[in-house]
Amino acid sequence: MNDSCVFGAEVFVVKREAVTECLSLNSVHPPPSYKHDCKISNFKKLEGRWESEEFSAGGHKWYVCVHPKGNKEATGKAVSIYLHYLGSNVSTHFGRVKTSFTISVINHGYCAHKKRTTTCSFSASWASLGWDSFIDLATINDPKQGFLVRDCIRVSVEISFLNSALTFNSSWI
Repeated sequence: MNDSCVFGAEVFVVKREAVTECLSLNSVHPPPSYKHDCKISNFKKLEGRWESEEFSAGGHKWYVCVHPKGNKEATGKAVSIYLHYLGSNVSTHFGRVKTSFTISVINHGYCAHKKRTTTCSFSASWASLGWDSFIDLATINDPKQGFLVRDCIRVSVEISFLNSALTFNSSWI
């Protein structure tokens, strides 16, 4: 059979743009840390999620979100806790802020606080990080463990800033 087929392609050249980052590193001294404490009353009665008031640390706005009965795969098994980034008070509209943060559920007894620490580069597109399974429900609800006192728990957040980054598109320069 003398069938034939013709294929064609059009190629367009688009101006190539580079994306670069400008990092601002803190001095050789340990980075300053900021601490925020939250008291959550009526903990056992809470449904859904609890959010702290907005707070400021290092020129950035934050809040803490707690799911007393768990979130995602931890629902019904553990308390879920997250740190949320709301943005910056300084002009880093396209920026990121790299942090090391520790979230603690305070123990009022003789046992150690339950702590978790991680590092994250927060930005408008990556604004939340935490743990689905922060502490088991059985542990936090056990009066002998010392976390839940008079139906209240205390959550503490400590944030250290490792650097901040501003992303530039070459067309801006």
